Amino acid sequence: TALDSMFSIPEFVNSEEAFDDVVVDFSDEAVQGGFASAPLYDAVGFPTGLLLVQPLTRSLDLELMESRSAFRRSIRIIAIVSIMMALLLGVLLTLWLVRPLRKMANIVHQMGSPIIQQASGSGAGAANNSLRIPVKGSDEIAVLGHTINNMADRVEASLETLRESDLMRRELVANVGHDLRTPLAAMKAHLEEAVRYQGEGRMDQVHSSLESAERQVEYVTRLVNDLFELSRLEGASPHVHLEQVLLPELFSDVLDMHRSDAERRQVILSGDFEQELPVIQADGVRLIRLISNLLSNALRHTPTGGSVTLSAGVEASDIVITVTDTGEGIDPEIKSMLFERYYRGDDARTRKGEGHRTGLGLAISKAIAEAHGGSLTVSDAVGGGTRMIVSFPIDLDDRIS
Repeated sequence: TALDSMFSIPEFVNSEEAFDDVVVDFSDEAVQGGFASAPLYDAVGFPTGLLLVQPLTRSLDLELMESRSAFRRSIRIIAIVSIMMALLLGVLLTLWLVRPLRKMANIVHQMGSPIIQQASGSGAGAANNSLRIPVKGSDEIAVLGHTINNMADRVEASLETLRESDLMRRELVANVGHDLRTPLAAMKAHLEEAVRYQGEGRMDQVHSSLESAERQVEYVTRLVNDLFELSRLEGASPHVHLEQVLLPELFSDVLDMHRSDAERRQVILSGDFEQELPVIQADGVRLIRLISNLLSNALRHTPTGGSVTLSAGVEASDIVITVTDTGEGIDPEIKSMLFERYYRGDDARTRKGEGHRTGLGLAISKAIAEAHGGSLTVSDAVGGGTRMIVSFPIDLDDRIS
């Protein structure tokens, strides 16, 4: 009875069947928590008792307690080791990724820091634009390196263009300042003379001084207009007013404009072009300016008794206009500089006493030809002299985009 108060004895234990075999029951039907029983025998094999274990789950927990504890310890150790290995691999991977990025950042800093200093005015120095990032492989970092190198190439090209533009700007300012200072000083002197002559009652000298001052004003006006025209033509989108142009009529008008000058110089001026030239879409006013500049230049450098010829024709899909003179020709060494601003040369093709030329005529002529999608070149004429050749396409779509 005392045993009964401590344990719940299954009903079948009191039966003879309990001594037949070992019984294991994990369910809670007979005893809460399950039970196990095994018969006990004496030396001669006579059943003497019964071994009863209950509740069975608690016994199993006690049996597995050490194994479970060891398993938990193993899990904790494996987790700690895994976390440490993951952190170590993360550090190594981060270093492997960051090292080339840090090297790229250092090279980019060396490329750009002097430029930033110059732009902010905080210091002077030259950027090392020749630095490039060494690229290996074809992964994302290599692609980034290639991109930075390409960007550096474009920046270097842009800087070179800016240097050239700045040099041209300085030269332009210097040339304009020089060309304006001289006529303004002369204008001031002529006006002072006119005032002095007027006070002395010498009216003829007053008129002469005023005429000289007026010529200087005309030169300054022409120089400013030429500069404005050239800046418009050399812009990103030249302002070209397209209209239908009859080339034979245009050539005849330009020749008539220069006949008096040719007669004064005793130079034969003639035209050699077909009357059936096609009607084209072009800026007629600027074409007149282009051809007029070429004819004026040719007449100025052709000696007495020489000739200047304006000819035109169609070659393939282009209109080709040539101005040929029998002058002294051009030194091959200066042909490449002939179309530069303010270039007048040091040989026979100089001002020759005509000190009111701006030195922008050929530069403007070339800009007009290029604004029409064409070109202006110079070559030696057969038998001596110079040929100026203007060529541009007939088709509008091929000429101006």
